[in-house]
Amino acid sequence: MNLYEVMTITDPGLEIEATDELLTKVNDTIKKGGGKLGHVDKWGRKKLAYEIKGFNDGVYAVTKFEGDPSTISELDHFLKINDQVLRHVVVRLPEPKKV
Repeated sequence: MNLYEVMTITDPGLEIEATDELLTKVNDTIKKGGGKLGHVDKWGRKKLAYEIKGFNDGVYAVTKFEGDPSTISELDHFLKINDQVLRHVVVRLPEPKKV
């Protein structure tokens, strides 16, 4: 399993409960694919560098997890088809160095 990080930027007009529900679905997708969740960091509402889909703000969240490439493709597909997600990125993190 590899270490990954997914950052999502969601619609700022969503209620807090709806944003939390979306993050729960992201976490469930990771678990269903055999991944292990790590730290979930909710950054909150931030100004975007440029307008996306008519929005100047977005709600940011970062989730670290372990998973397989098949898990990443499922997660990427889920986030692409969800209208509440303005942008997302999944990044593979480097392995920690052993001394």
